[in-house]
Amino acid sequence: MTKSNFSETPRILVADDERVTRMMLSHLLSQLGYEVVQANNGQECLDIYKQGQKPDMVLLDAMMPVMDGFRCCEELEKLYQEEIAQKGSEAIRTPILMITALGDDANAVDRAFSVGAIDYIAKPIEKAILKQRLKRILEATAAERALRENESKYRSLVDNLNEVIFQTDLEGNITFLNPAWSNISQYSLPQSLNKSFVDFIYPPDREIHQRNFDKIKHGVKGDCRYAVRYIRKDNSIGWIEIYMNLMYRYNNSILGVSGSLNDISDRKAREKYLEVETITNQIFAEGLSLRKTIHKILKSICSNLDWDIGQLWMIDRQNQELTCWQSWVNPEKRHFYKFTEESMTRSLQMGEGLSGMVGEVMDYAWIPHIQDNQYFKQRETANKLGICSAFIIPVMDIDDRLGALNFIAIAYT
Repeated sequence: MTKSNFSETPRILVADDERVTRMMLSHLLSQLGYEVVQANNGQECLDIYKQGQKPDMVLLDAMMPVMDGFRCCEELEKLYQEEIAQKGSEAIRTPILMITALGDDANAVDRAFSVGAIDYIAKPIEKAILKQRLKRILEATAAERALRENESKYRSLVDNLNEVIFQTDLEGNITFLNPAWSNISQYSLPQSLNKSFVDFIYPPDREIHQRNFDKIKHGVKGDCRYAVRYIRKDNSIGWIEIYMNLMYRYNNSILGVSGSLNDISDRKAREKYLEVETITNQIFAEGLSLRKTIHKILKSICSNLDWDIGQLWMIDRQNQELTCWQSWVNPEKRHFYKFTEESMTRSLQMGEGLSGMVGEVMDYAWIPHIQDNQYFKQRETANKLGICSAFIIPVMDIDDRLGALNFIAIAYT
């Protein structure tokens, strides 16, 4: 018995209306090293329990006046349920050993177990049998308490990790997440649990995820690590690095998949911007015409940063207006050409439209829902094409405003 999981000396509450039996049990338990508290009936037992003198175990006579052992057992179970409501998994049920003079009567035994007793012992009580049952029950309770403490420590550790810990079943449905998931995805845990993991993956990357998941599921690989894009609650896109492996039951059958994931969006962004910078320098070194150079730069930025349209709007000093000077469109989304054709024929007054607005304030603008923006002049076309978000960057020469770079995408960018 691990006494550290109880009070220093385990306390046993003996409830029996027969004084001789009560004294005999108290003497025996004291000899075995236990602290003993006595009650004359079930009501006294309940009162002692409610007064905060919670024992480590209860020896409860079945047949007593005022309140019998069966009723007392039911009331103690109610107190335990109240404790669960307050403490959750930290609540521990006090084990109850029912004492009966009814021998091995099946109905008495069944009733004892049905009201919450963990075991029973019949009168006349055999010292050796009582000693072994006390030892077994208290050791089992000590082990349960130790397990609960370890689980509590583990959960506290997992809950405070910055790294996301997850588990799924073999169908890919999420069965466990720690709070770090909400920090990166903006989804609450109730909004995410029991959902398919793949639903949170950016659609073009779902095949990558599913391929790795299936390799783990079918035992082709013991573990794997890979990076995919995921969709946050606000429809923005981030990058996550996922590590996963199989999770087994005690009998070695497969339970599901467990793993961890980290948001690597900042790292990916640095890599992308460095790549764009390198490619841009290479383009300038090619000595192309300015219009071709700008077109290749727009293509490079859009291709590497997952935008579908890139535009350069320049200020016409003579007419004091903005015009779309160059553009690039994702060739896989040729229907977007209608949007760029509209842009090429449109002129904006200074301060008008998204480009004009950015030029006025001389600061970049991230617009996640472009259709709702009051400055946006092509809302009707954008709605038809499914255009969702935009990123506008002012083009400056020291303090002189030259124009603006517009990058536009469909949903999820």
